[in-house]
Amino acid sequence: MMPVECIVCGAGINKARSSPEWMGRFRAIYTADSGWDAARLSGEGEITGTDTYTIPYDVSMGSGPGINPEVPTIALDVNRTSFSPLDPQAPPEPIWGYMFHYSCWDLLSTNCASEGVELNVQALFDICRSLPIIFGIMDWDHDYGGVFIRGFKQSKCFPSGSKGFVRPPVSHICDQKRYDPMRVTGLRNLFTPSPRHHISSSGIKYRTLDDLKPEDPFNSLPLEVLSKVVVMLSSREVLNLKLASPVFATMILPESFWRSRFLPGREFSHIYESSMNTSVAGSWRSLYDRTRSFDNSMINRKRVWALASSITKLLNQRLGSMICHGNPVKEFLRFQIKYPYGLWATAISDVHEFNEHFFHGSRELWKRRVSIPRSFQAIHASYVNIEHKKYISGLQFTQQSGEVIKLGYLHPQRMVGIAGHDIEDGIVGFQFAIDDRGIRGVAAYAPSFELTNWVGDYLGVPKRNLLISTYPQCPPLDPRVTVLEAGFDALKLVSLSLTSNIEASDSDASDSDASDSETYEIEIPDEIPGNETPDTEAPSTDIFDNQSNHSEAHEELDNDGSAGGTTTSAESDVDSTDSDVSYVNPFREPQPPPEPDSLRDSQLWYPEIPGPNLDFVGLVDFRITYRQESEPYTVALFGGQNGQHLPLVSEVVVCTIPAPPLLQNFHSFIWSIEFIYNEPIDGERSLLIGRDSHYPVRGKQQFSARLSSHEGERINHIEAFYQHSGVLCGFEINTNRGQTAMFPFSFDHDPIFSEVLEPGPNTIVGIYGVYNSEFCLSNLGLLTTDVSS
Repeated sequence: MMPVECIVCGAGINKARSSPEWMGRFRAIYTADSGWDAARLSGEGEITGTDTYTIPYDVSMGSGPGINPEVPTIALDVNRTSFSPLDPQAPPEPIWGYMFHYSCWDLLSTNCASEGVELNVQALFDICRSLPIIFGIMDWDHDYGGVFIRGFKQSKCFPSGSKGFVRPPVSHICDQKRYDPMRVTGLRNLFTPSPRHHISSSGIKYRTLDDLKPEDPFNSLPLEVLSKVVVMLSSREVLNLKLASPVFATMILPESFWRSRFLPGREFSHIYESSMNTSVAGSWRSLYDRTRSFDNSMINRKRVWALASSITKLLNQRLGSMICHGNPVKEFLRFQIKYPYGLWATAISDVHEFNEHFFHGSRELWKRRVSIPRSFQAIHASYVNIEHKKYISGLQFTQQSGEVIKLGYLHPQRMVGIAGHDIEDGIVGFQFAIDDRGIRGVAAYAPSFELTNWVGDYLGVPKRNLLISTYPQCPPLDPRVTVLEAGFDALKLVSLSLTSNIEASDSDASDSDASDSETYEIEIPDEIPGNETPDTEAPSTDIFDNQSNHSEAHEELDNDGSAGGTTTSAESDVDSTDSDVSYVNPFREPQPPPEPDSLRDSQLWYPEIPGPNLDFVGLVDFRITYRQESEPYTVALFGGQNGQHLPLVSEVVVCTIPAPPLLQNFHSFIWSIEFIYNEPIDGERSLLIGRDSHYPVRGKQQFSARLSSHEGERINHIEAFYQHSGVLCGFEINTNRGQTAMFPFSFDHDPIFSEVLEPGPNTIVGIYGVYNSEFCLSNLGLLTTDVSS
């Protein structure tokens, strides 16, 4: 059985003889079957047999298969991520959820209380359902304070290193994590009376008045105000202030300053006992200095407290906007839904459906749809903060009448205007900044195709355009967006689709009952196992019940299996604890590769979307590799946007790595392609596509070719060699001086196919390709432009 780590501290939950007793005590937040909005907190659990986790039976669990009220404990299915249809031969345990050490739960409770945040079990459960789990570890997008080493990140290629963990953890952190964070050795002695003693000045050298500058803007402030200033600042900021200001340099810090170091958000907030004691052993200054000398138990307390604080911040944001605005959308498992508006354009993060294991990326828990008018006053975007990153949580459209249309989670204190008067005539699409966890930033396109200002994070984040005009297969009469459909997890936006209702008018948007009326044509096989009619007296509000044979999808079906009418929903605010999105989206099935000239507006790009002056040359047939929509095309524009850097390219360096043993039929993979300059450009001596060429990897080989670019030598075509569905195994460059260079120099056996990439009348100024952790570089293409003008 896979080991299980505490979702708070990241340390294992086990009863091994070598583990301290506290690591075997745990509690869980859990639910039964598809009770998505009925999360509960268990009592203390028990580990039995071979790592079987059980929790006390509760009357709310009811009875049924796998639940026996006469047995005091019930088996817990820990960290379930896949909700595929049940296997009658091996059905999962009906009770499932997430576990944490008993001590870590107490510490999280204390942390929430110190911040004035409710430890809401349902909110925490929803957040946990939104997070991937790998190797039994919940991935909060941090390293648990050094317990685990995340996949390496780098700045020169798409930062996909956020996926998963790398083991083993750092050894000294391993020792620290074994200490109970609720029991710190000697902590009680800090709060018992003892004689005051002299404390050193902590290395701060005080200057005399003779050394001070003649003028200081703080000279006129009374001591009481100066004392309040230092209390409000961090210790580092106070030290900098002492170095910069003569007044603060000679100021003796008051007791209120030292006391404030133990308040929430400060460096010793993890010693929460200070808030429960009115007296300390000596002064608060002495307590401040003595807490620095504690052992591993205090270090682990500080580590776990910081982790609990990050969860508290997420809980606070979740509780700040529990309503997911918009009309609930239901998509039905194994059914193909034909929308009445034609083709939808979709931007999506690395979303994993509910019949898949959820190891990385994101997951849609709720789906909402709104209709918007073709003209409005303004658009605002709301965002949340997650691990020092901004993610878009919702959108708000203000109509000409002043009424607003809301989509997703809206936080008034974190609402920023995307656009105002420049989009009064509506919008034709968006540009999104997207990573594997969700949508980080958003800007809108006015009908003039001018881009508005950004909201959220967008620098250094992959981007894509979302424009209806990109899809000529079903051109609308009016390119302005009138319908939006968005997918959300418990905190943020993870996908957004848009289309134009060619029959809509501006008046429709104000009448949501009319604008959101849609007919779904549901194609149902003659027989679907377990397709019983649900209990009509207690219909489920959760689309996940499709896989539990309780789908509301069948409530409106005629006897012949066809859809029995239309589904109409008014714009409403629905509490997001009622999940209503299934795990199949028919528009996310693998599609044929787009034509090269449509790549710009239909794909995700890193670091920036190629400019309109650039043309694309690449694979256009079905031999292209299957690509997740969340994996961007990475660009290396080595020659510059207009070819201005071409004379500076002096060398091409290619690194390859051997295929793993499980892929014996594969050649080596392309690890990186690097273009070296003979002088720095924007402070960089090279431009890279792929992984860092200096990163140590077993079996890595390096090949290079010199170019006389300063004398006019240019790459005039490339032949790319492929293996198994578009995975690149090598390529050959040819120059206008007759030079040919092969990377690698030879192959163990013949490639499956090759593709000659020629720029036509243009000049090659860059390359692009998809880089992922499985196959390295694939789908190689050229970026070309006319450099004659």
